[in-house]
Amino acid sequence: MDYACGEVGIRAKDFWKMTWSEYQRRVNGYNQRQWHHWDRTRRVAAEVYNNMNEKPVDYRKYITLPTDDLEGEANAKLAADLAFYEMMQSRGRL
Repeated sequence: MDYACGEVGIRAKDFWKMTWSEYQRRVNGYNQRQWHHWDRTRRVAAEVYNNMNEKPVDYRKYITLPTDDLEGEANAKLAADLAFYEMMQSRGRL
């Protein structure tokens, strides 16, 4: 409850009325906003750095975030799903 009320900003009376699913969505939204703020910060920092140096640096390499690899995971999952779909289609299951 400390995290919910202190960090996320949920009022105590609202916290006790929430279902677990509502709480998870609220916390996930909060976490995504935090990562977006960090992403914006690193883009600005990389832009300042690139303006001062001759060799530009990609903002993702200037400051790395734990969320950077999520695109790779999503692409890998999509490729696995497509392979499964093609296998099922070749077997006549679809």
